[in-house]
Amino acid sequence: MVKVRADLPRSPEGRINLPLWVDQLCENHEHLNSDQLEQVAAWLEDEQPNLLVVGLELAEMVAALKMDQASVLAALVYRGVREDRFSDQQLIAAVGQEAAGIAQSVAAMATTSLLEMSNSALLEKERQDQVENVKRMLVSLIEDARVAVVKLAERVLMLRRAKSYETSRRKRIALEAREIFAPLAGRLGIWQLKWELEDLSLRYLHEQVYQDIARQ
Repeated sequence: MVKVRADLPRSPEGRINLPLWVDQLCENHEHLNSDQLEQVAAWLEDEQPNLLVVGLELAEMVAALKMDQASVLAALVYRGVREDRFSDQQLIAAVGQEAAGIAQSVAAMATTSLLEMSNSALLEKERQDQVENVKRMLVSLIEDARVAVVKLAERVLMLRRAKSYETSRRKRIALEAREIFAPLAGRLGIWQLKWELEDLSLRYLHEQVYQDIARQ
């Protein structure tokens, strides 16, 4: 069922302890460059402090999938890129061209209209055809598999936070996860994300079924 992450490490004053966070991350993922991670995290805290927590959580998820330094950095700054908080020059100066390109590619996918899931006028076969077309479109857009991994991880994080969303938004996100992103994760062999996308989408689309399974 749904995973619950440990709290981010904090100082006695309540501020996120970025050096400790980096140490903990790199202790489990020795291939990562701790100095660069700490520099970028500190830069994000200075530039967009309200996006720091979501950036750290997404970076943790991507690191747990054994992704490289550029992917983890892209995850760290993704939300700021998605919300157009940085200029291209700022972003490249902070994380480098490779990580900036990954984050920008993930953000470009987010601007693509996926499905109007609430359109009840569509016949079931038409809806399924539309879903398959979207899946093919997404695969064709992804030239770098790292972009897919960051995008799928971002969808998982979005679903983890969806409990507080307005009902229609929560169900739309869950339906997209079930119909598009979970199958895409399966096609790419990213089973950990596929299972969590399916699990979380079930929670919001069929709550009673989810609760029955949880009790068992």
